[in-house]
Amino acid sequence: MATAPPIRVDPALVERSVLELARDGACGETGVWRTVYSPEWVAATDRSASWCAEAGPRVHRDAVSNVWGRLRGPRTAPRCRSEAASVRGYGGQQDPSTA
Repeated sequence: MATAPPIRVDPALVERSVLELARDGACGETGVWRTVYSPEWVAATDRSASWCAEAGPRVHRDAVSNVWGRLRGPRTAPRCRSEAASVRGYGGQQDPSTA
């Protein structure tokens, strides 16, 4: 069985992305607040869907608007889901519950 090449993660890109996503629903100086289907939530899901599409997977939204990315190929399963844009109560920009 062939092994997949390692995935390269650019820490600076991750930080920029978290901070950019935090603008959708920014609250105060460093907080984020997005309620489901609000304009801020829609903007965050649109942004994450765009990033997913730019990375190459085929983007799909399910019945409740979760964003899924599927790599192209005959036997590929969904590989990324936009958890970053999920509904969030108040939290900081880099808080795992709000990022």
